[in-house]
Amino acid sequence: MVTPPPKLLKAERRALFEAARHALTRHLDGGARVDPWFRSPGVSGRTGGRDVEVRFPRGCQATWARVGMRVRTGPSFEARARRAPLRWVLGRVKIRGQWPGDSVARALKELFVRERAFRASGGGGWVRVDLPWERDRPDPGHILRVLTPLDEIARWLEELPTRVVETGGAIVCPFCKDTIDRARALVRCDACGTPHHPACFEENAGCSAFGCSNHTARIAAGRVARDPDPPLK
Repeated sequence: MVTPPPKLLKAERRALFEAARHALTRHLDGGARVDPWFRSPGVSGRTGGRDVEVRFPRGCQATWARVGMRVRTGPSFEARARRAPLRWVLGRVKIRGQWPGDSVARALKELFVRERAFRASGGGGWVRVDLPWERDRPDPGHILRVLTPLDEIARWLEELPTRVVETGGAIVCPFCKDTIDRARALVRCDACGTPHHPACFEENAGCSAFGCSNHTARIAAGRVARDPDPPLK
């Protein structure tokens, strides 16, 4: 087989890539557009009332794509496909005893088994999935098929209960639910900054904020770590 010249091959890939991007915009609504970003072009729009972004690192030379869907709220997580992807993903997405239901389990299985995703993550108002992308045979349907399971995961994240850490000007410890006296000790999680009573952080062996599994904390600036010594007479 004769290999085409590199310039011709790149031109063919660019034509296929642009055709795939415009095909995606036809299936998105709410002002769907092609985003000509230099390093990671893609498309964006809305589907089912949610914002959607698709990014292709290196454009027409991309070998993978990132699909993101906007969520209103929800904890952060990250999961990667392994030898037993569904079991591993379910273990990673489990957050403080909140196991996903059957519909979410099916969504994860569809992403990691059927659509061959190699990474899923949530945080910062988005849930994202990274997928393989055939640059010589781009398939927009591969991108569109992951939108339904992504929406299922997004709705589950939004339905998870949150813990109040501050109300009415008073800081609440998420572990014991009592207020933290501003004149006494306070520690903050090194990862997410959630305040705790020092004893509560120690008893829980780490942060008790929803979705955080960090085990280290620091004494907050300006706080007293112990009762001050009485004044000298």
